[in-house]
Amino acid sequence: MDFSWSDIQNAQFEDVWDNGNGIIPIAAAGNENSTTTRYPARFNSVMCVGATIPFSVGGQPADEQRIIAGDYLGYYWGSCYGETLDVMGFGERYITTDGVAADSYYDGANDHFFNGTSCATPMSAGVMALIKSYFPEKNAKWCWDRLCETADDLYVVGKDTDSGYGRANALRAVYGSDKN
Repeated sequence: MDFSWSDIQNAQFEDVWDNGNGIIPIAAAGNENSTTTRYPARFNSVMCVGATIPFSVGGQPADEQRIIAGDYLGYYWGSCYGETLDVMGFGERYITTDGVAADSYYDGANDHFFNGTSCATPMSAGVMALIKSYFPEKNAKWCWDRLCETADDLYVVGKDTDSGYGRANALRAVYGSDKN
């Protein structure tokens, strides 16, 4: 029997997930603005994270939505979406210490923004870390469900293909879904 590299990777993620009793793999959906999410985010044992626009743009309120390439303020990338999407995180215009080169850091003179699902994923992982630290006795499956259940719905109630369960919300994840 022949196995592909993705079959081997999927088996490895299943092993670390350990039916919800191991660790929680979290990965970026991708920025291609399509329903084809990237590996490893498309594996069932990996939480798939998409990216939303911020609450405001230029100081003006904005309706939060999935980043869509070219549709909103001329973005040249967009968050992948679809059935595999679990949650969203903010993914636009976060200032980072990373500079423009692989070995550089923010020099204070230029704004270097961190964008897309690569920005949204560590933010969502941070919320997951808060959940695990607040509920250390709970297993990975419970923590995964907690993040999804307390996310802010963006499109329709419950899971949808544009935003998964919604944007991760740290306050609600720790204190309960009745908190705003």
